[in-house]
Amino acid sequence: MERLVALINKDLLSAEERKELLDELYWADWTKLNNYYPNEVKKIFAFLRNTEFNVEEISLIQKLYNNPDGSYVEEFSHIVLKLYREDRTKFFKALHLNPEEGGNLAYLFRNDRFFDDVKLELAEILDSNKLTEDEAITASAFFKSYEYICKT
Repeated sequence: MERLVALINKDLLSAEERKELLDELYWADWTKLNNYYPNEVKKIFAFLRNTEFNVEEISLIQKLYNNPDGSYVEEFSHIVLKLYREDRTKFFKALHLNPEEGGNLAYLFRNDRFFDDVKLELAEILDSNKLTEDEAITASAFFKSYEYICKT
């Protein structure tokens, strides 16, 4: 916990420190953080909302929605949806790094009633030709999960 607090209070994080911070957030005891470091919790969410992230970092953020502590699910949902809106290609490249998160994220998108036309959304993503073949398979699997969840 002390390392997480030190990282979020640091003015300029290296690439490795950013990844370390994002990984620490997944394992954090959010109740303890909120009780003892409420200002740092605010800084964490400001960082997550206002920072430009690379693919590997987005992959770590995608996991936060399903964090073991079960905390701040709604806040993480908004952040993940924002990342999707900002760059769908980066989002699926990141998901491809941890494709097992696809099912969890499909629930997030379903709960938000995010997509109007799933088939059109997938077609636009695939037609952009910005994903590798394997990344396109990950995107297709995500949308299949989404459709399946919506039918149940």
